[in-house]
Amino acid sequence: MAQIESSRLTLHKEALNIDAFLTECVERHNRLAETKRTRVELTMDTVGYVHADPIRLRQVLDNLLSNAVKFSPPGSLIRVHAGKQDALWRVAVQDQGLGVTEEDRARLFRDFAQLSAKPTGDEKSTGLGLAISRRMVEAHGGRIGVDSAPGAGATFWFTLPV
Repeated sequence: MAQIESSRLTLHKEALNIDAFLTECVERHNRLAETKRTRVELTMDTVGYVHADPIRLRQVLDNLLSNAVKFSPPGSLIRVHAGKQDALWRVAVQDQGLGVTEEDRARLFRDFAQLSAKPTGDEKSTGLGLAISRRMVEAHGGRIGVDSAPGAGATFWFTLPV
């Protein structure tokens, strides 16, 4: 966070095969999610490349996927979907948790935001993951957001320029 705040964050962008990248992330998180009998599934509308820093992008995906596992009940299915919309890649992580309340939505991507939803397996949370993810996505020229209704899970998404 200190690097980001002091503008010392440097991106090392490269042509990144998004299909291979997401497949690797999903496989890794499937292994981690096994303890909760949770499964992570990937679907892609198309394959291709994005110009991105793979380390920073992995931080974003790791945060979104670990949150999805953390806040979904055991035995859940987490869906990752990627596709192109106009000149943007859109990646979405859909969970089966309790969703995000309107009150929490206002604080969601802020530093140290502790929200009303609690992890379903006593996992720890610092409240920094989504704030860092927002900064990483914005540094790439993209946007990050959430679609959710209380009780109906949440879909966290981000875009990156093609």
